[in-house]
Amino acid sequence: MSDRIELRFHDFLAEGRDESKSHVFLEIAQPAANEIATHGYFFAIAELSGATPKTIQMVRAWIEFAIESYYKSVPTNVENHFEAILGQLNTQSSLYLKQHANEEINMAVAVVCNTSLYLAIHGHPAALLFYRKDEAWHSMSMVDPDSTDIPGQLFSNVVTGVLRVDDQFMLATPRVTEFFSADRLAKISESKSMADVNDHMLRVLNDLSSEYSFAGTWIRLVRAFDETKEIMQQKVANETAVPRKSNSSMSELLNKTRDTATILAPPVLTIPKDKIVTNILKLAQSAVVSSGKTLVNSAQKTADYIKEHKTFVPTEKIAKTVSFKNAIDSTRSTITSRFSALPSKRRYSMYFAIGIFIIALAAILSVALSRSLSSQKQSTIDTLNLVREKVHAADESFIYQNETVAQSSLLEAEALFANLSEKIKSSDDGVALQADITEKRNKILHIVAAAVSEFDEKNPVSAKIVAHTGTQLITLSETGDIEIRGSVTKKIGSAPGAQKIYFDEQNKRIVAEFDNRKFKSFSIDGKTSADVSVNWLPSDAQSSALTFYAGRMYTFNESARTLFRYDSSSNEYSAGKQWITDNSKPSGVTALAIDNSVWMRTSAGTVLKYTAGKAQSFKVTGVLPEIKNIQQIIPSSSGNIYFLDTENHRILKTNRDGKLITQFVYPESEKINQIAIDKNETVAIGLTDSSRVIKINLGK
Repeated sequence: MSDRIELRFHDFLAEGRDESKSHVFLEIAQPAANEIATHGYFFAIAELSGATPKTIQMVRAWIEFAIESYYKSVPTNVENHFEAILGQLNTQSSLYLKQHANEEINMAVAVVCNTSLYLAIHGHPAALLFYRKDEAWHSMSMVDPDSTDIPGQLFSNVVTGVLRVDDQFMLATPRVTEFFSADRLAKISESKSMADVNDHMLRVLNDLSSEYSFAGTWIRLVRAFDETKEIMQQKVANETAVPRKSNSSMSELLNKTRDTATILAPPVLTIPKDKIVTNILKLAQSAVVSSGKTLVNSAQKTADYIKEHKTFVPTEKIAKTVSFKNAIDSTRSTITSRFSALPSKRRYSMYFAIGIFIIALAAILSVALSRSLSSQKQSTIDTLNLVREKVHAADESFIYQNETVAQSSLLEAEALFANLSEKIKSSDDGVALQADITEKRNKILHIVAAAVSEFDEKNPVSAKIVAHTGTQLITLSETGDIEIRGSVTKKIGSAPGAQKIYFDEQNKRIVAEFDNRKFKSFSIDGKTSADVSVNWLPSDAQSSALTFYAGRMYTFNESARTLFRYDSSSNEYSAGKQWITDNSKPSGVTALAIDNSVWMRTSAGTVLKYTAGKAQSFKVTGVLPEIKNIQQIIPSSSGNIYFLDTENHRILKTNRDGKLITQFVYPESEKINQIAIDKNETVAIGLTDSSRVIKINLGK
């Protein structure tokens, strides 16, 4: 009997019709022949309950990444290599799992290499080992049923074990064991083979798969057939067979010889290009040396001939009798005449030597230039490929929810590309790469180019201050006219000298602010107006920032370094009290915005967040370049927060924790200093330095 062990497996998959209730994955990666001993087989299984299409896509991406990474390199230690892949999966999935904790994910990945089993699970998939003892099948769960997952971590530990020959291992989605318990499977295995058990389960589960899906695989190690015995039997059969014709035998032998020759001696044309260039260079150098020797020999013989037949004119004598120019002309004439006096064979020999020397020298220069240009071209190609790799790495990291790494790789790619010459950048490859970088940059940094147009194409609108009711725009003109603009434009009042306007949503009115903290209210229909009185607290002597929210007025006092809140009754605000309850002392506050929290903008352009009277840590994250100076803060009813960043010509949309959702970038030519957001968050109204009112399309 042969000692060779083979892995055999049977898989089953029964798909239900309701993907929202149950969606399963089953992936089995079969290695190449040279990977069986080094890598083994990779198995992945998952069941998702109540998962969104995005989660289904993410789990598929995690599985594909694990398989690709596992077979990408040869492991020196399978267990360490497997754990390294799990660590990368944990990093990629951590943020997503925290954000989608309400979606149930049951997942397992396993590797069987030789007789070793390595298993990692998330949730409660089934991992059962069946073994024979006392002529009966017994079962053992490879996973502790009381184990719990660490929040935000896909895999917490690795289970290792050794499979014996004929042991059976089943890896399946959780609901499989609701219908096939371990005891039932052990009893079924008594009378059926692994293949029959698998077929029986598949038939039953297909009948049950109206709502839910099921998947799993059976794994078993078996001894291979006796190869030695089969080989001997084949040899005997060949010896007793009728001999073939000689031409057939020779043809077969020739083919085998050709195959062997191809393996042992690769064709000459496969010599690398750089080797060919080197050979040409060596030939050219040899020609130079040879022609140089010929030239030297010819010159020596020529000199000897001249000495024998004529006396050479000394240099001192020429210098004394003629000028330097005449001396040169005389010397050249003398050499020419003496060269002409040489025998024909001697002259032709020198011509030949000079010709070879020139040709060889030209060959060397040509090859050297070619190698230099080739080296430069290769260097350019290498740099472009490096940039492409960085861009690809950035895209991959972004797909797997690791935006910090994605941004880092993108910045490296942009820096490398910026250092390329303008000639390379303007080439076809350079232009294509620049387009790819721009596309990935917009994707990774959530950049959307916002279209800008006039608020009213027919009648341009100008204003001193703008506000928004959610559905209609409110403008304050330089002369103090307050107008509300929707399908029609209506003047609702006049407030000459007003510095700001606010929309009091609770009381459906517009409040105009004058110098010395004086206020006047206007009903939104323009029918009534009234002065607003405030019963100021003694400690609230001067406001550096002020706003209205939920029928109350909030003011920030810089000298007291605290926030005051005043309740309202008709057109009077009183019962003021300090709102900040902790010991923090904010300073430099120049603007307020309120939803469930109070948002403060400082003179330095930073953002302070207070909830229930207490300071909360806050920072806008995931945005490049980092925001340094906030011009304006606008909370929305949906919970999103909008920031105007005039320095970088953009409007940032974040969640309440400051994580970037979208960057809306507008043209640099638009000098916007104030915005207002509509209720649907599809349009931002901008006010420019030139008092022009524009419309910025934010999309859906």
